[in-house]
Amino acid sequence: MPIQSVSTSPSTSLGALPNGFSVSELSPDALLAYCAGQLNGMDGQIKEFMKLAKSREQARGALNDLKAALNSHKGGLSSEDANAEERPQLLQKYDNAIAAVKGTDPELAKRLEKEKDNFCHTATRKDDAPIALDMYGNKVQGGSNQTSDKEMDGFITAVTDVVGDLDQSSQLDMMTLQSIMSKRQTAVQMCTNMVNTLGDTSKSIAANIGK
Repeated sequence: MPIQSVSTSPSTSLGALPNGFSVSELSPDALLAYCAGQLNGMDGQIKEFMKLAKSREQARGALNDLKAALNSHKGGLSSEDANAEERPQLLQKYDNAIAAVKGTDPELAKRLEKEKDNFCHTATRKDDAPIALDMYGNKVQGGSNQTSDKEMDGFITAVTDVVGDLDQSSQLDMMTLQSIMSKRQTAVQMCTNMVNTLGDTSKSIAANIGK
């Protein structure tokens, strides 16, 4: 009899054998293949969640790096040349954070891209750019070439919110991972019981034949 395919999505555990299906109908090799298939599916999901957790941790690091850089300029950025090197460095940290977040949560990455645009409208002047609005609705010529302390606080808060949402997603992922690992342990015990049942059945048949 062919081995049944059983779903191993995060919301389900190891599938039960169909009604009327007895483990005695499986050969030892078929039973082992059935059990291995179910466990391999769960192991694959566990690896994916571990990979995602690593990516989220890298994204969190890039976001915290950006936040620290913004915090170092809480007083704002003036239009003086002394801050000329600070702007491209901050923009690079925005780019690093966006790239890191995009691999784990594209929607959060879009929010961060919007914040970068808002930052550009204050901190990077482009005289040939069309009239734009900064984060407070003020008209600027593609950037005012200066960022006030109030605007900087807004950028810091926005990054903090992204970090908070990323952490919330990580917590949900961890809960799902723990659920899968618990179901895997249950599946291992179930498979062990099935193998033992098959062994007991074989022993009983052999004993009856010997009578």
